[in-house]
Amino acid sequence: MALIKCPECGEIISDQSDVCIHCGYPFKRDNERLIPVTFRRVKSFIGCIVPLHVAVDGNSLPDDDYTIRLTPGTHTVFMDGADTSCSDVIKVPENATGVTVLIKLSNYFNFFVDETRFQIVDVEVY
Repeated sequence: MALIKCPECGEIISDQSDVCIHCGYPFKRDNERLIPVTFRRVKSFIGCIVPLHVAVDGNSLPDDDYTIRLTPGTHTVFMDGADTSCSDVIKVPENATGVTVLIKLSNYFNFFVDETRFQIVDVEVY
């Protein structure tokens, strides 16, 4: 194992890493195709003041409106904000040229609990 410098953030990481542990930059392996995936926060009156933290496959995104490059397949999206944390799964198709994921703050009301949380409201594949 050797240490290399991440081309995105300049931090030192293992050459065996699939992604940079500091910024989430993915390292392309031979014969892998990387597809740009944009995460966008749909802001509402209340939603614009609630902080949102997004992580994809365990790697934090520096902003809630950010584009990363992912391999085709299934990826876990973790959203932390408001009162709760939740996760969801997105699928990046092999034939996609890009994907946009829209995240919105939603209120859930039922007899027992009033819960506010973020959720993926739309995934656009192009």
